[in-house]
Amino acid sequence: MKPLALPSTPGGWAGLTPYRRFLVSLGLWIGLAALGLVACINSMIGRFLVSNTAEVTEAAVEKHLHLILPNLFDPSVTGSHPTESNHAAHPPASEPTSDPYGSLLSGDALHAIVRLHFDLYNITDATFYTPNGQITYAYQREREGQRASGVELEYLHQVIQRGPIIQAKNQRVKLWFSIRSQSDPHQIEGLVSIERDLRPEWAAVRRIEMATVLGSSLVALVLFLALRGVYLRSSRKLEDKNRKLEALLEALEQSYDDLLRALSNALDSRDNETADHTERVARYALRLGRELGLSEEALAVLRHGALLHDVGKIGVPDAVLLKPSKLNEQELRQMRSHVELGDAILSGIAFLEQARQVVRHHHERWDGTGYPDGLRGEEIPLLARIFSLCDTYDAMTSNRPYTKARSDAEARAEILSQSGRQFDPKVVSAFLRIPPEEWLEIGWGSTTEDSRSKEAKKT
Repeated sequence: MKPLALPSTPGGWAGLTPYRRFLVSLGLWIGLAALGLVACINSMIGRFLVSNTAEVTEAAVEKHLHLILPNLFDPSVTGSHPTESNHAAHPPASEPTSDPYGSLLSGDALHAIVRLHFDLYNITDATFYTPNGQITYAYQREREGQRASGVELEYLHQVIQRGPIIQAKNQRVKLWFSIRSQSDPHQIEGLVSIERDLRPEWAAVRRIEMATVLGSSLVALVLFLALRGVYLRSSRKLEDKNRKLEALLEALEQSYDDLLRALSNALDSRDNETADHTERVARYALRLGRELGLSEEALAVLRHGALLHDVGKIGVPDAVLLKPSKLNEQELRQMRSHVELGDAILSGIAFLEQARQVVRHHHERWDGTGYPDGLRGEEIPLLARIFSLCDTYDAMTSNRPYTKARSDAEARAEILSQSGRQFDPKVVSAFLRIPPEEWLEIGWGSTTEDSRSKEAKKT
């Protein structure tokens, strides 16, 4: 396992503080909401403008045709110029007529009158058809008297079958609709295609949109500032609570640590171990764990396991635990049972659940000849493999009632000889990478063996 690398400072979105992420997110959402509102208003006004324009235009054209220009669908009138015979064919102007401009209007005069009325509605093109498709009047004068094109005939057929057609494009609207007889609403007198310029209306819509944008922007700004204030107040309260919670957790963890240390010291004093054995071997384990790249969470578990590794010796009889001479077979079985007893003692304690792997398995061997489960190789938990080496090193370099302490060099040589048998080769390699001076400083607080000599005198 490679040592952990120092984390680099993240960039981009991940590099922003929670407050800045909140501001950016809030600004984006409010901006998108404002744009969505403007788009909805634009769409609704546009649809209303087109449909309303179609209704107004259709009604206006029909009114003008019935009241002012009733003969626009008559090819004999609209398609010819005034002649003497035409004058004779119509009653004098003094007689009552439904045509205020007279039936003799045609040619340029007729166009002038139509444009006069239609220009009021910004109509830029108009074509009138008989029901059979003949053009009786058109802004394009050359088309009068001709037949409608194939496309136009298709539109005219749809109008007859289904009703008006509305085509909106580039701020203009083109309408196809029928004109029905006033005496018989079921009779179609003619068909009309009208193109109307809606730029003035769209200009008014743009002004409405700008007012909407400004209003929504003002509302968004007020909302942004209000939510920002709420967020800041909430954040301050949350940060204050988090600081208090962190302080409480630190105090709780320190209490746990103090309790575990007190328990381990009590076990050391009962077991004829050298003073501070458990604390010292825990420091060894943490240094070796860092060399192997363990996370801070794993190191905390390793420390807990190290402090409690021999907690099961509480259940071993004093006659066995304190015996100064070699143990017999039965006594050895009783002594070895301490790992299972320790595992059972810690079961059910949630925050020590992972530390149990160190307590139960720190006497397993890499070659599978250890106890209590005879695990082999990487079947043994890594934390237990790390602690096993540290515990063995401390046992070899400490004076015990039945054995004399070895030097650091001798202990290192013995550990190297057991690589691949008692110990994990990777753990041994990591241990040997740590300079002896640093290792001794960690365990004994001195680069010489004076401290161990003093310790031997105490025991």
